[in-house]
Amino acid sequence: MTPSVIDQSAFSALVVDDDPAIRQSLRLCLEAEQGRVQQTGTSAGALDALDRSRFDVVFLDLWLGSESGLTVLPEILRRQPGAGVIVVTAYATYESAVEAMKLGAVDYLPKPFTPEQVRKAARRVVTASVLRRRLTELQDRLDQTEGESTFETCSPRYATFLQTALRAAASDAVLLIRGESGTGKTLLARWLRRHSRRPDGPFVTVHCPMLANELMSSVLFGHKKGAFTGAVTDAVGKVEEAEGGTLFLDEVGDLNADAQARLLRFLNDRTYERVGEARERRADVRLIAATNRALEEDVRQGRFREDLFF
Repeated sequence: MTPSVIDQSAFSALVVDDDPAIRQSLRLCLEAEQGRVQQTGTSAGALDALDRSRFDVVFLDLWLGSESGLTVLPEILRRQPGAGVIVVTAYATYESAVEAMKLGAVDYLPKPFTPEQVRKAARRVVTASVLRRRLTELQDRLDQTEGESTFETCSPRYATFLQTALRAAASDAVLLIRGESGTGKTLLARWLRRHSRRPDGPFVTVHCPMLANELMSSVLFGHKKGAFTGAVTDAVGKVEEAEGGTLFLDEVGDLNADAQARLLRFLNDRTYERVGEARERRADVRLIAATNRALEEDVRQGRFREDLFF
């Protein structure tokens, strides 16, 4: 028997298509690759399935009867950020592909498709999901094992830096860590948290370049039901998740203009509003940000707010 192309490991898939024949075809292709498959023909059925089970990959039809599948795409990603969404459609246009990718889809499968196309698409998504899980496991191990030895040094200059960092850690000041990729900005952020007044509070990380442009403010500050297409329930943002602890914004220079404006307000008075909601909320959160970009140049080019930078 030919080995499975997806590392011999089972994966979970959700097929959302209003055509029973297409659902059956996708199910057979995915089950041949050791996939555990659930299927539904409506967006409501998809959201119900997402509430009951976790999925590695979601095959989403662009049109569910008279309803556009793109309307439910943001809610799928909000409920299960780790799932890879592959949009399937008979209307294979460049515009719809671009729109799907902007909303967070990872691939695009035009009808009619072949079993090999389905397998390749699933393979890419599941392989990426496995890699993300392994990276998360490695980060968890690093978090468990990192200790004072991580920052031991014989360098007088570095020892002086650590003393300055300790004083900064002990305050509640907003911190910006600058440095090239791979120089340990995240590790330093965790070290700062461990030496802060909030060592036992939550440490919530937001990788800003990974956020869909339209959802940045929603991810950071939450949203109210009906605030935008696909927002079918109220949602808590990362700021609220970090209550009493530390919020780490990795690559903060990638935030869009709306998210920057909302972040500036939060830094000024510790208040914020969920997207689509008029109610003012407060949060006790210490902010640490990091970037590998020259923010001064971004300010000159109008890509980053000068008041937020300072």
